[in-house]
Amino acid sequence: MHVFVLPLGSNSARGVSLWNVAAPAQFVNSAWNVEARIFTMFHEIGHLVMRTSSACVGYVNAREDVQRSIERWCDGTVYLPSGMDAQDFAVASASSSSSLRRQ
Repeated sequence: MHVFVLPLGSNSARGVSLWNVAAPAQFVNSAWNVEARIFTMFHEIGHLVMRTSSACVGYVNAREDVQRSIERWCDGTVYLPSGMDAQDFAVASASSSSSLRRQ
């Protein structure tokens, strides 16, 4: 996975994930504070675990229920239970994530 931290400005997306089987990538906006950037990095990892691309600008743009559910799932990867990595989280919640992608 490639991670890029770029100055995208405070009116731009906090993060962007681009799924590609050979080279998944995420872009994190350096305009936000360190805590927000760390949250965004893990959130974007959630999108890559689900094999989806996304530009995360907040729930305002997540109009559809499915999209809101995906965003909440990705937020959940930020708060993984102790000792659980993102892959374990993905396997444990495979039924819910696969049903989200099918819709």
